[in-house]
Amino acid sequence: MNKDQELIWEYQFKDTVYTQDFPHSITYRNNIIDTFTYNSEKALLMLARNIPLYPNIIFKLNLKTGERIDSTKVLMHAGGINAALLGDFDENGTEELVAIAIHNGYERAVLFSIDVDKIYGQSPAPPKYTFKDLPVADFNAYILLPITDYGKFFFRYNSPVLSSLNYYKESKEFQFYTVEGIGNNIITVHYRFSNDLKFIRLDCGDDAQYKRDSLVANKILHGPYTNTDEYYNLLKEQIRYWNGFEFVKEQELNK
Repeated sequence: MNKDQELIWEYQFKDTVYTQDFPHSITYRNNIIDTFTYNSEKALLMLARNIPLYPNIIFKLNLKTGERIDSTKVLMHAGGINAALLGDFDENGTEELVAIAIHNGYERAVLFSIDVDKIYGQSPAPPKYTFKDLPVADFNAYILLPITDYGKFFFRYNSPVLSSLNYYKESKEFQFYTVEGIGNNIITVHYRFSNDLKFIRLDCGDDAQYKRDSLVANKILHGPYTNTDEYYNLLKEQIRYWNGFEFVKEQELNK
């Protein structure tokens, strides 16, 4: 709309997407991620969230006309993208999209980065959650985050809720947290990654130390206790990085 609230243009995402030849609904909730310049024109980077299932699609619109840009070049993700930021965070001269999301196929929270001019393809996924006729996108990084024993204890698998994604220019790092558990039995796990998505540290909140350690003390969960380097290292060892072919540990990433 213009300043007088008169409609200039409108657009509703209605693409049909397929997994294993199954067509998903064309009902979506649309969100604006950011504005940016694409091929010398002002554009909107958009997110379409499928209702009621898991496909999430990132696409581009012309800011002035509302028309699709590169309509076949979308990024499909097999799970809800909770938060996304656009900018040249790694300072290499190219803007990238950095996002946190849930991956329904791997049943984990994820963190990923992709250059804005490479937004095409799909997230890595097992066969049931693979979108038809679409290659895996050329991500700068695609990272599976840990599953805590506490989260699995309160649900059939780790189904975390993700916080907002924050980037701090002073320290050049991303920060966010996951919320695991159910009802009143929830804990938080806090993450810090560098501007190029190198792991810095993870910590559990005070709620985790009390609630999880009570289960460890009663021998319901195995040790070590929560606020220890041993437990943090157990979680860190679960982080997996996409190398273009498969998920590997950090020390295997550049082999």
